[in-house]
Amino acid sequence: MKKLDLIIVGVIIFFGLTARLYKIDIPLADFHSWRQADTAAVARNFTRTGYDLLHPRYDDLANIQTGKYNPQGYRMVEFPIYNTLTALSSQITRMPIHIAGRLITVGFSLLVIFCIYYLLKYEIGTLGAIFGSLFFALQPFIVYYTRVVLPDGFSMSLAMISITIAYRYRYGIVNKTAASKCPCVFISASFLAAAILVKPTAVFFLLPFIYLYLSTHRRASWDYPGLLIYPLITILPTLLWRVWIGQFPEGIPASSWLFYAVNTGGALTPIFMRPAFFRWIFYERIFLIISGAWSFILIFIGTISIKPKSYFIPIVSISSLFFLLIFQGGNVQHDYYQIMILPTLALLVGVGASTILKSKSIFHPVIAPVGVVSILFLGMIFSFNQVKDHYNTDGRLLTMSRLIQTLTPFDALIATDTTGDTTLLYLSDRRGFPALTDSYEVLKTKGIQYVVTSSQSEKILLNKIGKKIFENSDFGIYSL
Repeated sequence: MKKLDLIIVGVIIFFGLTARLYKIDIPLADFHSWRQADTAAVARNFTRTGYDLLHPRYDDLANIQTGKYNPQGYRMVEFPIYNTLTALSSQITRMPIHIAGRLITVGFSLLVIFCIYYLLKYEIGTLGAIFGSLFFALQPFIVYYTRVVLPDGFSMSLAMISITIAYRYRYGIVNKTAASKCPCVFISASFLAAAILVKPTAVFFLLPFIYLYLSTHRRASWDYPGLLIYPLITILPTLLWRVWIGQFPEGIPASSWLFYAVNTGGALTPIFMRPAFFRWIFYERIFLIISGAWSFILIFIGTISIKPKSYFIPIVSISSLFFLLIFQGGNVQHDYYQIMILPTLALLVGVGASTILKSKSIFHPVIAPVGVVSILFLGMIFSFNQVKDHYNTDGRLLTMSRLIQTLTPFDALIATDTTGDTTLLYLSDRRGFPALTDSYEVLKTKGIQYVVTSSQSEKILLNKIGKKIFENSDFGIYSL
C-alpha cells in the first residue's frame, strides 16, 4: 500500500481504538459477563497456579455445564492461548485480569481494521476500503464485541490475519513460488491453526484460503502440496486438542445443541430452519442490532452488486453464511457468536459504498458521498441505541461480591443461587457452585462452606440449618 493508504488506515485505527476504550475499566459485570467471567477465571488461575495450558481451570465446580461434578474446575473448551496472553499481560502490567483481557481483544481487533482496508483496497479500491474499515472501526455492536473478555474476537482476528497473508501471496505482492516453499503459506496456516484452536468455528475461514490457493495455481492439482499441507496444519492441532480433552469429560460443556436448538426457560427448543431462526439472525441481529437498520442498505447493495476482480468476497460471504446455517442454535442463543461474521459484513459495506460512489449515472456526485456518510452515521446511532445498555454493570452483584470477599475466607467454597451465572463467583474471587444444584446436605459433602442467596424461602431455611453471616432484604450469606 502507498503512504497515503497507511495514513488513512492509521487514522481509522485511531478512531477505532478511541471507541473501544469507552468504559474499558468497568468491572466485569457488563453484558454476557457470565461467559466473560469463565474466560477471565482461567487467566486469573494461570497467574496463581502456573501456566498449565493442558489443564486450564476456572471457578465453576458444579455439574451444570457438563452434567458431571467438576471438583478440579477444568475448563476444556478452547485451547487457552487468549487466556495465556491475558494472564501474561496482567502480570507484566499489573492491570486487573479483565482490563488486560479487554485490551488484548482491542489490540487484535485493530489489526482486523487494517486487514479489511487492505483486502478492500485491492478488491474494489480506496473508497470501499475507507468505508468498510470505518464500519468495522466504529459500528457500536462491533465496537462492544471487540473489547470484551471473550476468545471469539481473538480467534476472528487471527483468522483474518491468516486470510490477509494468503491473499497477499495470491496476488503476487510477494514473489509467488511453489506453495511448499513460500513462507506465506506456512505463516497463514499457523495463524488459522491458532484461530481454530481458540474457537473451532474459525474453520469456516478455510474456504477462502482454498479458493485463493486454487486460483493462484489456476488448477486443482495434487502437484501442489500446499493444498494438503495447509488444511493439515490448520486442523491437526485442534484434533489433537479434542482428543486430549476427551479425558476430562467433567470439563467439557454440552455443545450438540449449538447446531439445532436454543435454551428457553431451562428446556431445549428446536430452531433448526424454523422461521424464528431467520427472524432472529437476519432481522433482529444483522438488520437491527449490528447494522442499525440504515447500514444494512450498504450491506444489501454490496451483496447484490459484487463486481470485484475476483470471487474472494463472495467466497468469504458464503463461508459466513455456512457458519450461520450450521450453528443455528448457538447463533440465536448468543449474539456474540456473530463476531465471526463481522469482517464479512464490513467487506460488504465497503462494496456497497463503493458501488454507490462509483455509479455516477444513478447517483449525483455530490449526493452519493453525502448519502453514504449519512447512512453509516444513522446506522451507528441506531446500533448504539441497541447496545448502549451492554456497558451497564449490575451494582447489586458488585455489592454482594465485596461482602463475600470481606466475610468469607479466600479459600472458601461457596454456592450462589445465580442459576448457573458465574459472574458472582468471579467478582467475589471464590470457587464453587453458581447454582443451588442439590440439597444443602449434599452441597456440604461437595465441600461447599457458604451459601449466598436472594430467595426469601432459602433465607428462612438457611437460618434454621446454618449460621447467618450477613442478611438484608436483598440477599444473605450463610455458613453451612
